[in-house]
Amino acid sequence: MPAQKWRNAATAMVVRKSQESAYPFDWQILMMKRAATAKFMPNAAVFPGGAVDKADLDVKSWTKLFEKVHGSTDFENMKNRLNYPIQPEMYQHGNSCGSEQFHSSTDFPNWLVFRLTAIRELVEEAGVLVSTDGVFEVTSEERNMIYKNPESFVNFCAEKRIAPDLERLYEWSDWLTPTNILPKRFDTMFYLITLDEDEAENVTFKHDGSELLTTAWLSPHQVLHRNMLEKENESHIHLHPPQSYELSRMMNFRQWLQLQGYARVRPAKFGSVRWLPMVVMLRKGLMMSIMHDDYLYPSDPDVMGDGTRFSISDEEIETAIDIFEAREVPPGMAGVDRTYWDKERFNLFQMTNYSGPGISWMAKKAESKMLSCGQIPSLNINEWPQIVREI
Repeated sequence: MPAQKWRNAATAMVVRKSQESAYPFDWQILMMKRAATAKFMPNAAVFPGGAVDKADLDVKSWTKLFEKVHGSTDFENMKNRLNYPIQPEMYQHGNSCGSEQFHSSTDFPNWLVFRLTAIRELVEEAGVLVSTDGVFEVTSEERNMIYKNPESFVNFCAEKRIAPDLERLYEWSDWLTPTNILPKRFDTMFYLITLDEDEAENVTFKHDGSELLTTAWLSPHQVLHRNMLEKENESHIHLHPPQSYELSRMMNFRQWLQLQGYARVRPAKFGSVRWLPMVVMLRKGLMMSIMHDDYLYPSDPDVMGDGTRFSISDEEIETAIDIFEAREVPPGMAGVDRTYWDKERFNLFQMTNYSGPGISWMAKKAESKMLSCGQIPSLNINEWPQIVREI
């Protein structure tokens, strides 16, 4: 089997504090729907993002801009502040994914490049720039210019005497598309951007109308509950495992301030590792995405997809189906961290026996048992808060 190459990418999960949020949350997240004609994840609800462009790798031009805006000393300090203890492969010098080579340098290391990509993609896909001069909308002409010619982004910033605000992006998680699932693979760093109420009121995020067709601000449980509707229901939201998993993890934080605090502290203390889910078919129409802290996860995963295809035993399949049907992990079981994916209904939900600390919205929680690198676990489907409707 030939190796399944991938491209490097970045995405921006934008969260705003809002009085329009649904109880028990005081915040909403930006969700955008991909076009049916998209080659990757058609019709899916996603966070804005895309592949690293060669314009993002123009080390000389970007270094010049950041040193002009920040000053050489402050720019060097920023690079050091964002250099976390554990680095995923995408940040490391000489990072390669088969089809492209990243020549990382000390002048402008990859942990800056990927943040730059996320900010540029947010401009192109939502029309909003997160800059050192604040968060603001760009004009449709500026947006189209940057979309058609990404190399113009650095000059656009230079003319306005600003730079992308890289420190506004909190490193959240790194996802590599599983093998043998989709026609394309991406190694994507997910970043979190938090907007307070004043910032959110002064900007409008709007889809581009070609790659992305709708824009919605929703609380996380609203997205997940709508995903659990019948796929024929007009309110159904089509998700893929990374988006479902991350929304489920975010539900640990009822308050915007808690979410922001966790996102700021965790990566600086731990850093991140790359997540490559292992996907298995349990029965016709039912798939399971196994995460790194699950006891079924292999010790030596096939990253390139050119080795023996991952599988589990019949007994392990039977146990996994039992958990799916019971919506509960049996007591005393080894680590479980997975997403169940009903392909016929397009429904997804998580099952885990890991648990977050007291910051969780759930009042009755077992002793905290976090994932690797201090990552907060997801909430099981039976822990999802219900949507309270106004009368």
